[in-house]
Amino acid sequence: MPGFLYYLPRVTADQVTDAMLVDRKLDYALTTKAVRCACRQGPDGGPGIVMAEPPFPSENVGYYATRQTWRAIPSKDAWIGYETDAKPTPDDLARPDQMGGYLLTMADGREWLVPVAMQASEADGQIIREQSLPQRLDLDDAGAFCPAGVLPAYRRLDAIASAFAAKAAEAEGNSFVFGGRPYAAVEVLQHNYRIDRIETAILGLIDSTEQHAAHVLLWLIDTPGAAVLAKKKALAGGDSSDGPEGATAPTDRPTPT
Repeated sequence: MPGFLYYLPRVTADQVTDAMLVDRKLDYALTTKAVRCACRQGPDGGPGIVMAEPPFPSENVGYYATRQTWRAIPSKDAWIGYETDAKPTPDDLARPDQMGGYLLTMADGREWLVPVAMQASEADGQIIREQSLPQRLDLDDAGAFCPAGVLPAYRRLDAIASAFAAKAAEAEGNSFVFGGRPYAAVEVLQHNYRIDRIETAILGLIDSTEQHAAHVLLWLIDTPGAAVLAKKKALAGGDSSDGPEGATAPTDRPTPT
């Protein structure tokens, strides 16, 4: 099974710790369970180790210049590589505990699972969105369990969803600007996949139009679910026009520009 390889210059196998991976900003992709292979001469010409997260085949972990493609990772003391004839797929990079959501075809032509942070529902004839991320439980004054804030692992996802939903609501059906869409989209996908900006660039998930990034954010706030509810509401009112199906950008939602 292919996946990404990571080369850490001037590091030995016994030096790999959780703290070191965090310091090198690689903890999104690697753990201390990763397979390691020492090499005297890596892609930078010096010694280090090549690492890959299981289930990457251990016999393929190493630096093999003739069959691999390598690239220095900007702002990180590390390199990233892959088998030249077998770029990683969404299945290769999927986290074992993926969040539920909608499949979205990205610019690479493959489907990626976008997590949902806000659930669409109908209340008093209006379509609303409510935060649906896991929360810790506390006790109220009566001793009953009650939600008491999003768990730390999901706070950034909650912040992105809340900011995007607020912008969309302010637009009232018009186009709107949401800065940093590609960066936010990568953070969203990172909850379901072991990727960051460099992997996104290598795989070509987002193009210069940024429309795929915009759709990631639209799916994050359950735009497909809102579109289904809007269609049902229209049909109940006698409007037989077709609405969007599944993970397709609805025409009755504001579009980020």
